[in-house]
Amino acid sequence: MVLSTAARLELDWWINNITSAYQVISHGQPSIQITTDASLRGWGAECEGVSTGGPWALEEAQQHINRLELLASFLGLKAFARERSNVHIRLRLDNTTAVSVINHMGTSHSQACNTIGKNIWEWCIDRHIWISAAYLPGKLNTTADAESRNFDVHLEWMLDNNILRESLKTLHFEPEIDLFASRLNNQFPSSKQNVQRKSGGNSSHSRLAHSELVSEGNADAAETSSAPESTKKSASPTRSAKPSTSFTPQTQSTGVPLIREALNQYNLSENAKNILMASWRTGTTKQYKTYLTKWQSHCKVNGLDIFKPGLEKAIDFLSYLFQEGLSYSGVNTARSALSTILGLEDGFKFGEHPLVCRFMKGVFELKPALPKYKEVWQVSTVLDYLKTTKPASQLNLKNLSQKLAMLLCLTTAQRCQTIHLIDINGLQALQGKFRLTITHKLKQTKPGRHIDPIELMEFKGDEKLCVVEHLKEYLKRTQQLRGEHTQLFLSFIKPYHPVTKDSISRWVKSVLQQAGVDVTKYTAHSSRAATTSHTKRKGLSLQDIMKTTGWTSATTFEKFYHKPAETSKTFGQTVMSED
Repeated sequence: MVLSTAARLELDWWINNITSAYQVISHGQPSIQITTDASLRGWGAECEGVSTGGPWALEEAQQHINRLELLASFLGLKAFARERSNVHIRLRLDNTTAVSVINHMGTSHSQACNTIGKNIWEWCIDRHIWISAAYLPGKLNTTADAESRNFDVHLEWMLDNNILRESLKTLHFEPEIDLFASRLNNQFPSSKQNVQRKSGGNSSHSRLAHSELVSEGNADAAETSSAPESTKKSASPTRSAKPSTSFTPQTQSTGVPLIREALNQYNLSENAKNILMASWRTGTTKQYKTYLTKWQSHCKVNGLDIFKPGLEKAIDFLSYLFQEGLSYSGVNTARSALSTILGLEDGFKFGEHPLVCRFMKGVFELKPALPKYKEVWQVSTVLDYLKTTKPASQLNLKNLSQKLAMLLCLTTAQRCQTIHLIDINGLQALQGKFRLTITHKLKQTKPGRHIDPIELMEFKGDEKLCVVEHLKEYLKRTQQLRGEHTQLFLSFIKPYHPVTKDSISRWVKSVLQQAGVDVTKYTAHSSRAATTSHTKRKGLSLQDIMKTTGWTSATTFEKFYHKPAETSKTFGQTVMSED
């Protein structure tokens, strides 16, 4: 067996500490409680009526929310506990994954989260601090949540590093204190004492002294400040938890706010702008935000007008994205995003300009967007596996949740998005069946058009394949767990909150993998193509398939979902086989 470097380090630690390591029965009640929270914009923390927070760097904002929650807890500790020692600190946050990582001193489910958890504990161990984490419902985590979203962007600008250093070199001057003390824009050590490998932050920062984000594997960056005590007193790292009204409005827009700024060319009321902004759905805005942020950076570097750069410069940006490796789909999304903010003098929308359309044809020829699947897995493969599982009443909650999700995908041919939106208030129990009504907007929902109610029928041939039997058992099993939650699917671990569509996708993918389907090739969404193609081969009319799935055009099925089933035989084997 070959051990990884990480495994060797773990074993080395135990070899050196096996005789001295021990676990106390109790660390007593915590003497300090720190509440933290993270959003995709920034982080926030609150302790004893004092709060702080700040924005993420661009690369940080792209990370998974679980990782951001851990980073927020780390920054909260640094803000409020950097001068503490020999204490028990309770961290309160509204993310169960982060709570688990902290309490278990790491995780085997995510290397990124494990690394941050390890850094947190190493930082605390150096200060003889014991930490424990507890879940705090999001609706009660208001102060830290507000701090993670409200901050003054005027504090987060910086001088060009190259120009600054060249100027200082010319002046033969080396600063001792960096007044730009934010963890995002500091450029010099806080003092000459930095040679002792202290913090790279600066205590003169008015919002957060020495709360720099520790890079993975950089234990030195986790040390506290050694700035003079007088400096620390004159520059409080935090502020009162009472919301301030003195901050200036945010003027720098990134992502979707850029669209709102583009609406300023029209004499619209704020209410009208709000309604216009609501026309873009959440999934669309997330995609647009990525490319509009890149566009804003591109304009800043090249000195372009964000809203009126000229047709040629905007096409050059698409060309830049293509050269960076984006596929046709990615470049096309960027084109759509730019169309929402760019104004062209000839009256064309950017995305509809003939030159842009011709450019996109060229992108397709160079990187054609081919169908993801040429064939799909056989439904019988999954059904055969499900027959080998235990009856619904004997499954644990985890396996019952995963199996029910898979059965719903098979019997309804719906996206995981739709499955995760099923509400128990939309379930009607009838004789031998359930009638399912989706009350939320779906991808295919349009004005005057929504998916018809779906009927889930009993399957008496085998109770292990009966979606009605499993749904009844799931409702019974989760009745005492759901509290006020009406979403059908809940997490199978405490505190049993409603799951996201990504969780449903993972559950379905897990069942596919156990059934022997190649999940490196097929995603959870492939079940939609597999089931509709399977029913078409078995003689179900196209009209019935379209009614169930919510499609309005037969070409949607033929173009994207109608696929042949996988076969183990090649063309040559088929030719040579006997009839």
